[in-house]
Amino acid sequence: MGLGGWNENQKLILTIDSSKVDEDLTNFPVNITLSSGTGQTGFDATPVFDELSAISGTKNIAITDSSYNQLYVEIESWDWDNEQAILWTKVPTITSGTDTTLYLYYDATVSGNTTYIGDTGDSAAQNVWDDDFIGVWHMAQDPTGIGYCMLDSTSNEHHGDPGAAIGSNDLIDGQIGKAIEFDGTGTGDRIDLENSADFDFGTDDFTIEHIIYPISNGTVWCNYSSVNKLHVPYFDNATAARIIIDGTDNVTGIVTTNSVYQQFFAVRSGNELKAYINNSKSGTTGDVTGKSIGASTANYIGCSTSGPHALSGRVDELRISTTERNAAWRKATYYSNWNDLITFSDETIMFYFSNPIPTDLSKVYGITTQLYLTTTITGAADNYIYDAIFYDAYADSVINTVSGVQSGQSAGVVMPTPSGIDYQWYMTATSSGSEDTSDTYTFTNRFLCAGQTQINDASVSGVPVRLYLRETGELIGSDISTTESGVFSIETSYNDYHYIVGLYTSTVSGVDVTKTNALIYDHLKPSE
Repeated sequence: MGLGGWNENQKLILTIDSSKVDEDLTNFPVNITLSSGTGQTGFDATPVFDELSAISGTKNIAITDSSYNQLYVEIESWDWDNEQAILWTKVPTITSGTDTTLYLYYDATVSGNTTYIGDTGDSAAQNVWDDDFIGVWHMAQDPTGIGYCMLDSTSNEHHGDPGAAIGSNDLIDGQIGKAIEFDGTGTGDRIDLENSADFDFGTDDFTIEHIIYPISNGTVWCNYSSVNKLHVPYFDNATAARIIIDGTDNVTGIVTTNSVYQQFFAVRSGNELKAYINNSKSGTTGDVTGKSIGASTANYIGCSTSGPHALSGRVDELRISTTERNAAWRKATYYSNWNDLITFSDETIMFYFSNPIPTDLSKVYGITTQLYLTTTITGAADNYIYDAIFYDAYADSVINTVSGVQSGQSAGVVMPTPSGIDYQWYMTATSSGSEDTSDTYTFTNRFLCAGQTQINDASVSGVPVRLYLRETGELIGSDISTTESGVFSIETSYNDYHYIVGLYTSTVSGVDVTKTNALIYDHLKPSE
């Protein structure tokens, strides 16, 4: 198995920690940060950059689920010089009871994977965000760009237009990649999202989330509508915030930490509005019975329509959804945003071959020989299945193929051995896109003529028996029958017609057989 056309030796395993997922999640956007020390264990992912280089480009990657189905990926940023990248991928199902495994391929030899990999704004990247997201702003673009340059990652394209007071120096390092620092200088220090009915929630559920680094007071996001204006949240200072609806406090007592990045959620569920900092509820529960958020005239990040609401603080990863994101979703989001949801590891598969049958340098008899070889596979996965191809090394040909063998179990085929010569064989095992080849094993093949001697229908021993090659009369070998059954066996290297003669002797087992010679068997051939 594996992703066809991609180098299986250039693959990372991404394991989503199920202990941080309280219930199954669907279409969940996962942060995948590539750096010299990423994930739960500080894994070095810089070989990705070393393999690709700026020449091959950033699209020479693929992320798949455990069944090697490709997933959509958004590239938020890719820094060749510092070997850092921020990616987002939509995982169809993340399970709570079992770790979820993804694979990240990186291969400079493939063409750009633009069907599934895109920069912010590309259609592939927009597919990362499900239909419940009406806006996702990574705050990663240079705010001095032309027009609406702060990009919305969703297909809704609610791009933001930075005010004149926001400069290039306000694009700073955030919790995830970059963030925008607002200086609290007035209405010129905000990002205008324009009017859109998408932000008119009415009385429906919604979730507004962002990563905030509060410095002083001000509004992070504002729906400045003619009906029930919404400030989410408004900071009185760096350690205290509230959610305001139409000029009235709705959720109060939200406790934050000064000058520290923290995850904020505002969640409306029915008639209740609650705020969460990181994984914990903070502040009162707001009563939003009958409150319809809508009839937008403006939507802003960092301020409302008046200077006193201008934010002093940093904003990273702002998202708005037209649904209630539940506790399990919020928890997984927090750990994902803090790069603590995934363990990275190498895909290193090792093959171990053992117990060859026939054993090396042994002797066998017959026109066919049963070959067996056990393959044990180790790696990051718990279980491996392998396919085996057996080869005749002497003839340089395939003997046969066996598929679907469990690691640690033997695979077997029948090898034709029509000649009395030395044979050589080996096996190639393939699993999860990797393969390895065993040593070459040698065995000597011969043919065995075996039978019993009888005189007057009675088994007797002590009879000399000779085996001849019929075509030439060449003596091949001899034996003397033994045991009460009169058994004998003579080895030959010829797969051709033979005859066997019992020789003259005076007595055999006390029976007088003077001058008795017998042709025991004629036209004897191993293959017949």
